[in-house]
Amino acid sequence: MALVAVGGAIGGGCGGAAWALNHKVFHATKHPLLRYLWTGLISIAAVVIYFVVVVAFLSFFKKSN
Repeated sequence: MALVAVGGAIGGGCGGAAWALNHKVFHATKHPLLRYLWTGLISIAAVVIYFVVVVAFLSFFKKSN
């Protein structure tokens, strides 16, 4: 049950940060193609960061047991 809560917190943090960055980029960028390119790259980066953090979290607790 704790892993569900931690996974949700990590996902919420990554998703919230990606949303905030995408929101700023979408309003600051005038060119429509660049808007979607940048927001797509930010979203992909958020997913990659999520998996990196989860793997680091799991490996940290696997070593301590």
